[in-house]
Amino acid sequence: MTDSKGFTWITEVRIVPYDPSWPDQFEAEAEILRQLLGESALPIHHVGSTAVPGLSAKPVVDLMVEVPELTLVQSMTSEFEAAGYEVRGEGGIPGRHFVTRNAAGQRTHDVHIFPAGHRELQHMLLFRDRMRENPEEARAYSELKHRLAERYREDPDRYTQEKSKFIVDAIWRQREKLASR
Repeated sequence: MTDSKGFTWITEVRIVPYDPSWPDQFEAEAEILRQLLGESALPIHHVGSTAVPGLSAKPVVDLMVEVPELTLVQSMTSEFEAAGYEVRGEGGIPGRHFVTRNAAGQRTHDVHIFPAGHRELQHMLLFRDRMRENPEEARAYSELKHRLAERYREDPDRYTQEKSKFIVDAIWRQREKLASR
């Protein structure tokens, strides 16, 4: 669904089995971003559930881009739009520049751009790594997402809110694990 500004919104939560093409989709999109951002892009990371082999997910590939300063990308609205992205500003997370790619009215990619050192960079990587390193925990997360998607299929915001405690707890466990090394 698109709104009056032409933004494509996720209006239904749909969880699908892991797709082995997701890493290739990430790489293709990361290359587009490298061309667009040039030397402004520091590392580009595959994050979210599509970055965890075997994990069920919404079929939206998440990319996280580090930049030296957010102002570098905030002034690139026309360049992002010319490359086929919807520019969404902070999108609810202070200090983030959020762009999406859509195909045939469906969201396909979410691109989270943060300045180097932003705490959300670390959180996304800690969660991804926790799920990659702990298959039992990833399985529990997948089961939770399926239950929540069934219950909140037409309420994506509530779906996201309801899984946040699991995510925060996993980040905390990963942080403790790294601190004990």
